[in-house]
Amino acid sequence: MRGYVEKTFHGSHVDLNYAEFEGDGPALVLSHGFSSRWQGLTGYADALTDWHVYAVDHAGHGLSGERDGQYRFIDFADDMAEFIEKVPGPGVAFVGASLGGMVSMVISGLRPGLIATQVLGDIPIALFRDNYMGSWLQQARAETLAQEPENLSVDEEIERRREMFPTMTDAQLESLAIAATQLRPETSRALAEGTQFDGIDDINQVLRDTTIPTLMLQGDTSTGGFLPDADIEEMKTLFQDFETQKFPGMGHGLDYGAPGDAFAAAVEFLGRRHEA
Repeated sequence: MRGYVEKTFHGSHVDLNYAEFEGDGPALVLSHGFSSRWQGLTGYADALTDWHVYAVDHAGHGLSGERDGQYRFIDFADDMAEFIEKVPGPGVAFVGASLGGMVSMVISGLRPGLIATQVLGDIPIALFRDNYMGSWLQQARAETLAQEPENLSVDEEIERRREMFPTMTDAQLESLAIAATQLRPETSRALAEGTQFDGIDDINQVLRDTTIPTLMLQGDTSTGGFLPDADIEEMKTLFQDFETQKFPGMGHGLDYGAPGDAFAAAVEFLGRRHEA
């Protein structure tokens, strides 16, 4: 892995852990998905060696602090917006996976100027906007919370995920397992209760107000992707500058930040569309 320094950003609502990868080029912020941590997307830092990369743990994840029960998309977005304003400065490129993509989307629509170019990885907008409380995801999270915490070790988490993700490498499985042991229960509770979209009156208007170049990486719903074709077609009518690529056979995690087709598409888009 490319050399980095791990630091703490003392925000107004939470202390955020992040890694900084020095580079002479433009600033790039990496934002992981739910239950992951900053290490999940470091493949981008290794590939984009000229970029100055910041990989951030969301509140309640990794080594970041807790947020007093406030884990809505708008809260994560507020944290990240403050980080961008005070650390790299406005005008960054942004790669967000799942939850991280939702965060980027909210910032881009509500706080223009902070993000200049964004890559969104299989965002779960359909689940939350349409019928999240009746979805399989909400039910699964509620069932998980109803059980006693398992407190599995990292090795036990690795073996459980090996069955779930048979194509992942040992390094990817270990990263996921460590992240699972660091996830705080308050974040899962917010997801199970379906409150993560609270505070955003009209998500479609947020998309209409997004003017920056946007690439949507779409997983395959037949293998666990969260973003159906109908949503992509609707987004084409809402975003002002929108590209999309679909990856058959890849689920919601796409390639988890490892070299592959989705990874290559994101890197190519950043090189082509981001203006420092």
